[in-house]
Amino acid sequence: MKRKTMAGMALALAMLTVLAALAGCGAGEPRTFTFEALSQEEFSKDAGVLDGTSHILGLADDFTGEGAALIQGQLLTRFGEPLYLTKDLENAYEYIVEATDDKGNQLILSVYCGPTGPAVGGHSSAPGIEQAAEALKKYIEEAEPSDFDYFGYYLDTASKIEQGVSGGRAYFEETLMTEAEFMQALEELQSVGGAEGGAGSADGAADAGGGYGAGGQL
Repeated sequence: MKRKTMAGMALALAMLTVLAALAGCGAGEPRTFTFEALSQEEFSKDAGVLDGTSHILGLADDFTGEGAALIQGQLLTRFGEPLYLTKDLENAYEYIVEATDDKGNQLILSVYCGPTGPAVGGHSSAPGIEQAAEALKKYIEEAEPSDFDYFGYYLDTASKIEQGVSGGRAYFEETLMTEAEFMQALEELQSVGGAEGGAGSADGAADAGGGYGAGGQL
């Protein structure tokens, strides 16, 4: 009886090992990545590179708040100024990042602040895209944030947004607008195209509401 029990345990262990191996096959081999942000000129040569991309993962727990401001400061440290920067919080900025793995394979990712907050996007069907996105998230989060000041509008709540990083610490303030202020903000955003677009809308970035000025201020 004892031999049968031992044999059964050995068979069960072998089956678990095979199942674990099969499960690991779907995940693919671990890969390491390096990241480089494309310039406006480089992106303009192949603007269609973002066609068909979608949200892969979020970078902050909250759409608004100190967490989102911290990410924005960390992105400045890692990649410098974005391709565009607007006062529309739901289309605030975007970076196009080229991820290269340890075998020389390349993937294109977008890092943007859209309707769901700071996020990473890409071609969801591309092999290794989720690994690359997770590695990029970690790369961003490990950076010390650069100081900056940002002023914009969150139209969904009719609010003025002031956020940034000062002395390495993130801050966030939200103030409700009057009806007159809201109409003025809407007119301002529409005049520069800042209330439209989203990930992949870097064309015309120079007219999307300006960039960071001295000291990283919009």
